[in-house]
Amino acid sequence: MLEAVIWLLILMSIEIMVRLQDRNVAGGRSIRTLELVKVFLYVLLWGFAAYWIYRGHYMFAWDEFVWIAGFVVIGMNMAEWREEINQNETEANQS
Repeated sequence: MLEAVIWLLILMSIEIMVRLQDRNVAGGRSIRTLELVKVFLYVLLWGFAAYWIYRGHYMFAWDEFVWIAGFVVIGMNMAEWREEINQNETEANQS
């Protein structure tokens, strides 16, 4: 159950970041806080993967790895989006 709650919290943080970025908010305290929260939650999920390995449930650990890797790719895509927003703001300010 805790694992599912952690995933829901990660989804919620991604959703908040998407909404902020839709409003051209690409930095600041809120984005940094959400990033730190996501890192902490991912660390907890890696702990669950280690637990599954310890218990001998390698498929559950593999499943955890695949999901985490997929969400890290989503996070990288969002970071690219933030860079584009920042670049556009810089170009607009220079004009």
